[in-house]
Amino acid sequence: MPFLQLVLTSILFAKCDGARILVGISSPFAENQIVFQELWKGLLEKGHELTLLTTHSMNNDSLTNLEEILWHEPIEKNRVHQRLFAFTNYDYNLPLEIVDRELNYSKVKELLHEDREFDLVITEYHVSVLYALAELYNCPLLLISNTDLSAYMYHNFGNPAHPAYNPDLTLPYKHPLNFMQRFISTSVLYGTKLFYNLVVSKKENALIRKHFGRNFSTVQDLQERISAVLVNQNPILGHIRPLVPTIVPIGGALHIKPPQPLPQTVESFIESSPNGIIYVSLESISSKTLNIIQKSLEEVPYNSIMRYDGNLVSDTGKLLVDQWTPQQDILRHRGVKLFITHGGAQSVEEAIYFKVPMLMLPTHSDQRAMAHCMLSKDVALSLNHDAMKKKQFKSAILDLLENAKYRRKMKYLNELVHDQPFTGLETAIWWADYVIRNKGARHLKHNNTDIPWYQYLLLDIICFFLSIFLLMIFLIYLTIRIITYIVRWCCFKKKEKVQ
Repeated sequence: MPFLQLVLTSILFAKCDGARILVGISSPFAENQIVFQELWKGLLEKGHELTLLTTHSMNNDSLTNLEEILWHEPIEKNRVHQRLFAFTNYDYNLPLEIVDRELNYSKVKELLHEDREFDLVITEYHVSVLYALAELYNCPLLLISNTDLSAYMYHNFGNPAHPAYNPDLTLPYKHPLNFMQRFISTSVLYGTKLFYNLVVSKKENALIRKHFGRNFSTVQDLQERISAVLVNQNPILGHIRPLVPTIVPIGGALHIKPPQPLPQTVESFIESSPNGIIYVSLESISSKTLNIIQKSLEEVPYNSIMRYDGNLVSDTGKLLVDQWTPQQDILRHRGVKLFITHGGAQSVEEAIYFKVPMLMLPTHSDQRAMAHCMLSKDVALSLNHDAMKKKQFKSAILDLLENAKYRRKMKYLNELVHDQPFTGLETAIWWADYVIRNKGARHLKHNNTDIPWYQYLLLDIICFFLSIFLLMIFLIYLTIRIITYIVRWCCFKKKEKVQ
């Protein structure tokens, strides 16, 4: 019997061996591409064939069964951050312009018109236009996200997204939310959803008709093809929320790579620093903030390594500046005592993975939310980079370096994050195989998206109970009036008889 079970299990898993997978990652930012490259390697090692539409080549000739199509030039995030991260924190036109340009690329057009077959399409959750690839090849759709999902996407996927309990990832709120926070959270959820349905989805549907044909389904109908969503988020680092089976957290830190030797100049600089070093990696900061950071770093009794794209010269010998640094290998070094960062998701994951406390200078709403979470866990401090003073910045550095609490709490957080039965990579690969084996995961999908909003909010039930309550009040009132009338009538007759 055990032998038979082993044979049957082997046959079941053999069904997905050699599957053909089409991956389309539209975002031209390196952090959105590199984070999943270990997943692509894992799928290739399982024997699958990958056709990868990307902006960043994996640059690995040893990978077999991999076809790469570079469909857009990489973009440095700071070149478009003013537009992409505006007041609303997201410019809906930019991703649409990018995917429109990508689908117009000659090699992509050739691919779309070839007689090809795929067993699975994987794409980013926020690029809904690419959902049409699943209909084109009549196969299941698996979505991925390098951060937590926005509240309205949870709502769209049929997952509970109550704004009083689960605010949007861009809102730095913790429980319990006060009235104003609940008002803002509700406005963000339903305002974003309304704007998406009235404006964005129409533009997405127009792009689908343009590139795939006028007879293709709308974005709303294509969402029915979604089998599962892999979210590169550990619940410990975000809002705790109930999840339907098809929204799968894969733990984060997918992009952590094996250690590599540090450049000789960096290695020598760290080894020659008796008190250890501070590592600084910031993107766009003002000259005023840069001046505060440089002067503070030169005054504290620690050497520093700073990744900075511009021209920065230090005459003290305490500051090593470079336009590119191997961040993971630096943070991995035992001599690194502090990490100064904006607080992007991948940078925070790396700091936790290598147990380095952080001084966070967030510039965008998602970074502010992450900073708020790290503050609550006593593994970081956060400052407003535009308003901070030199004394305040220097004091925060010394507090993080000299107070053992932060490193102790970071070690504990590291243990919590890693205390799980499977790694995020193993979970992601298993789900990809599961969707391929079962030709989708419709049997796991929740159907609460099919009910009207008034039923979802139980308004009809509330109205029914309210009607019964009011009817009972009316009947009680009517009964009292009748009894009162009868008593008065009896009393009147009795009085009349006596007279």
